[in-house]
Amino acid sequence: MLTLFDGGRRHAKVMQARADWDAATADYRGRVLSAVQDVEDGLSRLHHLGDEAQSETHAAEQAGNVEALAMRRYERGAVSYLDVVNAQTTALRTRQKAIEVDTQRLTAAVRLLRAVGGGWQDAPTTKRG
Repeated sequence: MLTLFDGGRRHAKVMQARADWDAATADYRGRVLSAVQDVEDGLSRLHHLGDEAQSETHAAEQAGNVEALAMRRYERGAVSYLDVVNAQTTALRTRQKAIEVDTQRLTAAVRLLRAVGGGWQDAPTTKRG
């Protein structure tokens, strides 16, 4: 059956389909822009945390050297044990800070991996017989 007059129903359906298309396109573009922003943020954070981790690792090494020096000086009677404890406390705090930055780096790496659409799989295990 063919109708000659549909009261604009076909035109309305075409307009609705175009509006749905426009909405879907805008949603897609928004999601793409958000994903690109997430990747850029992740790369920037990784770069920043890499620099910070390098600095913290160097600081932890230096604090360890100071700790060892304080212990040697104490063993020779040049300083009190309080100096050794202070050096140990400083060394421990710098090591903790370095570990915190490494943890932040790993977390940022996982977020970046998710942002680029990656997943995580354990390595396949092989059975030994």
